[in-house]
Amino acid sequence: MSNIQGRLWAAAIFVVFFTARPLPAQTATGTILGNVSDSSGAAMAGVAVRATNTLTQQVRNGISDNSGNYVISDLTVGQYTVMAEQPGFKLFVHAGIILDVNRNARVDVKLDVGAVSERVEVTGDAPVVDTHQVQMGSSVDSKRAVDLPVNGRNVYSLASILPGVTTNTPEALSTRNGNTLNVNGSRNKNSTFLLDGGFNTTLWRTAGQAAPNPDAIQELEVITNNFNAQYGRSSGAVVNVVSKSGTNEFHGTLFEFLRNNNLNANRPFRRSIRISLVAYLVARLSATRRSSSLPSRI
Repeated sequence: MSNIQGRLWAAAIFVVFFTARPLPAQTATGTILGNVSDSSGAAMAGVAVRATNTLTQQVRNGISDNSGNYVISDLTVGQYTVMAEQPGFKLFVHAGIILDVNRNARVDVKLDVGAVSERVEVTGDAPVVDTHQVQMGSSVDSKRAVDLPVNGRNVYSLASILPGVTTNTPEALSTRNGNTLNVNGSRNKNSTFLLDGGFNTTLWRTAGQAAPNPDAIQELEVITNNFNAQYGRSSGAVVNVVSKSGTNEFHGTLFEFLRNNNLNANRPFRRSIRISLVAYLVARLSATRRSSSLPSRI
C-alpha cells in the first residue's frame, strides 16, 4: 500500500510541476485593430501594418488576414501612429491615436492605388465606441490626476468622480485598512486593485494597497461591469493604476505636500466655545524622474 501511495504522490508532483502552464496576467496595455480594404471596399490580405509609439519610438508590426482584419495587441499606454503599406498603393498614415488602458482603438485602413512615395495621412483619435469588448468603465488621465485637489495625494480618491462610485474610503494607517470603494451597490471590500496590471490588493483585508503619487500616474481606470475573462475574483470593480513610463526625453517633478493646523482656520462653533484646533501636521517631499534610460520612479 505504501508503495502505491508513493507512486501516486510522485505522479501528482509530476502533473503539478511539468504540465503547469503560466496564466495570462491582467494587463495594463491596449490594442489597435481594424480592417484593410482598397478604394472599392474589397478586403486586402497580407498588408503590413505598423504601430509606432510617438513618445518612445517603439514599433509593433501586424499583418492583415484573408478577411483584411489585423490586430496589434499588448501595446503600452501612449500616443500612436499607424502606417500601412502595400506595393502599388499609396502609403496610409493615421496619427494622433490615444491608447488608454484596455482600450481597443479601431483604425480601419483604406488604400488607394498609387506610388508608395505618395501618402494619405489622417490625423485624429480613433472612434470612442469600442465594438471589440463589452466591459464598462471610466478612467482618470494624468492631467486630472495632477490638477485636481487630492487629499493626502492618494490617487484612489479620484475614483469618486467616476460614474458608479458612491463611497471612497482612503487608506488609514491607524486601523491598517487599505483603500476601499463602493461601486454599483457592491460591498466596499469587493473590488480588485491592480498596479501596472499586477495584483495590488491586500490579501488580509481585501483592500487596495498604496499607489504611486499622482505625478507618477499615467492613468487610473475603474472597470465597473462586464469584466473580461482576464479579470475575476471580485464582484465589485477592477481598479487599475498605470504608472508613467520612460520616453526619449528627460522629465521630472519635485514637490512638497504640507498640511499644518497653524495654516487652518478654526470652525466658528468650536471657536465660540473656545476649543482650539487639534495639532495636525503632514509633510511629504518627493520626486519623480522619467526617461528612456531612467524609467524608474522614486
